[in-house]
Amino acid sequence: MPDPSSPGTWIGALLLIIGFAIGTWLRIGPGKQISAMADAMLGTAEVKDRSGKVSLPAQPGLVHRTNTLEESVKTLIELVAEQRVIATRVDLHETRLNDHDTSIAALIASTFERGAHATLTAAEIQAAKARQEKS
Repeated sequence: MPDPSSPGTWIGALLLIIGFAIGTWLRIGPGKQISAMADAMLGTAEVKDRSGKVSLPAQPGLVHRTNTLEESVKTLIELVAEQRVIATRVDLHETRLNDHDTSIAALIASTFERGAHATLTAAEIQAAKARQEKS
């Protein structure tokens, strides 16, 4: 049995208490946060059970997720640019359709005008025939 009054016993007890305090602090305190930050930055490997099935899939690291986000933003920017081009085309087609509507309205008006003139001419011809028959 060690002597409780010896310095070695006190130093051993003090180291045990300090080790316990540090271990508890690392499990509960910022040590958990440091571990979480390391997992987030480096990623985690997949966890497999005894049968070889993946029970927890691998998590990519921060660099991979940042690259994926940047690629998504670039894709989004390209899609918005394409959408602008399409919107410009639609506006041009709408303008052309409005011009066509105006042209069609003018053609219809001139057709009616010609039809009215032809009707008057036919009426004049019938009136002339009627006058010839009377005479």
